[in-house]
Amino acid sequence: MPEKEPSPPHEAAQGLSAAGAQAGLRQFIEWRFVLAAALVCLAAGVVGAVFTWMLEGVEHAVFGFSTGTFAEAITKVPAHHRFIAVCVAGPLVAVAWFLLRRHGPGIPSVSGIYSGKRIPLGWMAADTTLQVVNVAFGGSIGREGAPRQDAALTATDSASWLRLGEWQRRVLVACGAGAGLSAIYNIPFGGMLFAVEIMIGLRVLWSARKLALAVVVWSFLISWGATIIARIAVPDAHAYQMEWGRVDLSLVLIAVLIGPLAGALGYGFGKLVEGASARAPKDRNILWMMPVCYLLLAGLAIPFPLILGNGHAMAEDIFSGEVPLLIVGLLVVAKPVATLLTVRAGATGGKLTPSMSTGAAVGMMLAAGFSLFLPVHAAMAAVLGAGAFLAGSMRAPLTAGVLAIELTGAAPAVWPLVVVAIGGTQLVDVGLAYLRRRKKGPDGPGLLE
Repeated sequence: MPEKEPSPPHEAAQGLSAAGAQAGLRQFIEWRFVLAAALVCLAAGVVGAVFTWMLEGVEHAVFGFSTGTFAEAITKVPAHHRFIAVCVAGPLVAVAWFLLRRHGPGIPSVSGIYSGKRIPLGWMAADTTLQVVNVAFGGSIGREGAPRQDAALTATDSASWLRLGEWQRRVLVACGAGAGLSAIYNIPFGGMLFAVEIMIGLRVLWSARKLALAVVVWSFLISWGATIIARIAVPDAHAYQMEWGRVDLSLVLIAVLIGPLAGALGYGFGKLVEGASARAPKDRNILWMMPVCYLLLAGLAIPFPLILGNGHAMAEDIFSGEVPLLIVGLLVVAKPVATLLTVRAGATGGKLTPSMSTGAAVGMMLAAGFSLFLPVHAAMAAVLGAGAFLAGSMRAPLTAGVLAIELTGAAPAVWPLVVVAIGGTQLVDVGLAYLRRRKKGPDGPGLLE
């Protein structure tokens, strides 16, 4: 089940930040904190590398290829091969997760670890390994949850071992989660913002603004260090390679259009995933639910092989313009359905790359419609759609914007367009806030709350 992003209670968060501010900057330069930060950095980098090797190894074994990309493999392998692989994965992964959840402790999400939950690292490693194997078999869910959880748990264990304070522990957990994301995708700035905006929260940082710079610096250093270490397995390149065109008026106009539309769809997708996760089986029902859902997923993969995996293959082919427009339009629906099936089955993972790939398809389709009036660079519009959709699903505009830029290697001239598109997604938040106020009854919360 996708992790729910951390949202500590407002009063507790404010109290924690006040305690951190009172402790002062010295807490971030004492030798115990520096040692813990180094351990977290090392763990995140190593985990990112190991999971990358593991993903590639299982993919090669399952889909029978030794060269080329995963996108090439799943589109060229016979349809019956894809069908059998996913059908076999369903019961195998179901049994493994059932045994793990029945005999082991409850596996905390990153937000749970941030709040103080702890389990033996071995149990966490078993669950996160299963997450990566599930994606390699074709499960339509993100793989970034695994390194984030492992690095976050390492952070909280290191803080306990070195007897650090609660504010120091939470900062380390946030930095560890961001570093895990950085390591597996080679995105140090995206990992830094994940730690600052999503894990800790800008409001909490503002209330402890005397420490904000130190927190930001440490989050970047740990993410950057983990990224460097992980490069023993993760290529030192942008995740998506594409040709960039010239920025013109048509791109500015479509950025204005894409922001609110893709952002609204992303928000809806995020809510659907949360709903599917809440209804996912948490007991022996996974033994029949997951095989059934994966049977449906396997059937859907016959005409749409790009829905398999975390979404990287789908986004890669859309950005490169290799997917026919009709198929792109169908993937706008097929990929979210595949992800919802995977989550509803009881799988655990992230939603970053499923959101990116679906958003890329949305952006490409909007560009096709816009081109009836003005020609527009379709691949660049797809990047804007990916960023806006991701911002809506994550509810984190700064992180989503930087991820869209860093994953695609967007040229500096494109950055203002990303800002425009991401800014447009905030209209969705404004609209939802307005609807909540309008729908709120006199005796209870609003219908949208």
